[in-house]
Amino acid sequence: MDSYYFLHTRSLCNIDYCTYKAGLTVLNSLTLEMQEEEKRLKNEAVYKNPLYVQLFDDYAETAAIIQFIEQCASIDTDIVNDAMFQTKYPNKSAGFWGVSFVGISGIASNRMVVDSASLKECRKCFLDNCIKHGNDKDLPVILLNRFPAFSFTKEAQDDLLWWKHNAKGLLGTVIDLLDDIPFHPFTGGLGKTEVLKNRTPSTSSKRITHEDRLTYSYGTITTIQRCKEHYK
Repeated sequence: MDSYYFLHTRSLCNIDYCTYKAGLTVLNSLTLEMQEEEKRLKNEAVYKNPLYVQLFDDYAETAAIIQFIEQCASIDTDIVNDAMFQTKYPNKSAGFWGVSFVGISGIASNRMVVDSASLKECRKCFLDNCIKHGNDKDLPVILLNRFPAFSFTKEAQDDLLWWKHNAKGLLGTVIDLLDDIPFHPFTGGLGKTEVLKNRTPSTSSKRITHEDRLTYSYGTITTIQRCKEHYK
């Protein structure tokens, strides 16, 4: 499923040229981390920034930056905050790329992309939102992107949909437990982790509620068996 990142016009303003050039160089490097379904957008207002014009005075060093800006698809709206982005692209607005978001309001901090770490966090936030609010039929693809080292059984996917439609607040708990598996697969961590006796080797569980468990087999590819009910 497609997701959109917008090059935030104002984040490129009110900074000095060296900061502008260095920040855009970092953003350009992030294109190597982009996935096929992730798209970059901009508004023509980026060209009115005097700092953009200055790039051409330093073209030998800045050609890659200029190309990066050009390769962002142009749209007719200069999107300034999360509300505008979500209105224009419901369920596809992942976040904003920029150099400095100081003094900019209306954007959640985990949707501000300035480097590799913040891109990963922004992508995670977007996919979590898709799990909670997206189309049910897209769930297998969303899970593949959000948890590439996990394989979810059909029962586990159905369990996630049950939480989504019946107890969405606990769906966030399940996602947190899934994130904890690589760090605490057998003991410790979240959910009172335990290895299950009389089960396939490396099969463990984490507690969701008093009655419900996240059950999985940990390995190179971790199989998520169930995300609901007690193990049997």
